[in-house]
Amino acid sequence: MRNKRKPFFYKEEKRRSSAIGTILIFILVAFIWVALVPTARQIFFPPLYPVYAYIRGVILRPRRPQAREFLNQPIYEVPELPDAEVIFADSLEALQSVLADEADAGESDGTSGLNGAEPTATPTAGINWVFVDRKNDAPPVETEFPVIQDQARLLTLPTFERADLMNDGPAALSTVLRFLGHTTNQYAIQAKLRPGYLSAPVGIPDLAAYVAGNHPELATLSRLNGGSDQLSTILAAGLPIIVPFSSTAAFPAFPDDDRRARRFAVVFGTDDAAGTIAFRDHSQADRLDFPAEDFMRDWYAFGREYLVVYRDDQSEALMAALGEDLDERRNLERSLDKFQTDAANIPQNVFTWLNLARANAAAGRYREALANFRAASNLDLPDRAAAFYPFLYDVLFHSGCADELIAWADYGLKLNPRSLPILLWKGWGYVLRGENRAAEEIFERAARLAPEDQEVRYALKYISEYR
Repeated sequence: MRNKRKPFFYKEEKRRSSAIGTILIFILVAFIWVALVPTARQIFFPPLYPVYAYIRGVILRPRRPQAREFLNQPIYEVPELPDAEVIFADSLEALQSVLADEADAGESDGTSGLNGAEPTATPTAGINWVFVDRKNDAPPVETEFPVIQDQARLLTLPTFERADLMNDGPAALSTVLRFLGHTTNQYAIQAKLRPGYLSAPVGIPDLAAYVAGNHPELATLSRLNGGSDQLSTILAAGLPIIVPFSSTAAFPAFPDDDRRARRFAVVFGTDDAAGTIAFRDHSQADRLDFPAEDFMRDWYAFGREYLVVYRDDQSEALMAALGEDLDERRNLERSLDKFQTDAANIPQNVFTWLNLARANAAAGRYREALANFRAASNLDLPDRAAAFYPFLYDVLFHSGCADELIAWADYGLKLNPRSLPILLWKGWGYVLRGENRAAEEIFERAARLAPEDQEVRYALKYISEYR
């Protein structure tokens, strides 16, 4: 018998609530399925994440720091940071052993343990450089392949792998490793480089470090200021090249975002006669006939940096292809000359100043790098510079600009609150200020994101034992 206290539409309302609950459960199950299945995730998440990012941007309203706001900021003393070997030494005996090894290396040939060795490519990249002096009496490496102009060179890459969200770097490295005969995919690389699905994109130093730590049978080489000639000669040696290039994001991350971003590509062909370059864009498709002039412009936005992964039996061909740029010191000198000339000739181009700042930072000339960064800040600096130009944090830290460093880190964290490198830089900003407790809290937050990360462990050990 019907309960008279309940209206006739009670059953209809009950059925409607049940239907809504069923729909919500279906949506939740569908979301979990999409999150767990890579193919489905690649289809749905890349367009959905920008919507989430934009909503977050509307709420947080990220505002890029302006250089003029920090003209009178205090300059703090920059602490001397011990080497990682010293930080992680388990005992006094281990520390003494490290220091003894360094002393022995320094006595070799009167300077560095690297002198007297054959020039080798190192996995270092970006702003961390290892300078290798070549012996004056070293015999020249014979070129085993001719540099022929007006000739098309095209390598055959393995099966196309579409990059997942912010995963174009691991996807590019996966392509190169599979080209060299290894079985892998972007997710195996991502698991080591990006601790979470929404973690910040990786850079070339990260990709090189992954190869060094997981493929000891391979070596990497990265340089700045590449050109079409280098691309051609390296391809002629049978090696694809990973490069960063400027791109335009499909959606803004916040109101008035200029959408300038960075992606990684694998260059696998050139056609000098047609003036085109073939590369694999893992977010889209293979581009077989891309105008070389446009490619060089997009590549210039990131200093025309490039990364080559190679086997030991390919090293001689690669050394011959690089010529002067085999020596990192000489490559840095040439890069500085190039970017200084560009800054003098086209001072209105923001990327000339960013490239010059990066090269000066690589040379340890932080005062000059800061002035270059100031010049770039007065121009049309990309809104997402905090995410794609990590050297700026290094410059601000080594210049003692703690307030500006923290401001840029806060801005970068509004763009991606799960960016581990930027979070660490914020902590180092507090170290500069002498606010050790605040720095420790930041480093502990970073540890919750990536407890096994070496940079995180270094920061925590430093703040607990050296401050």
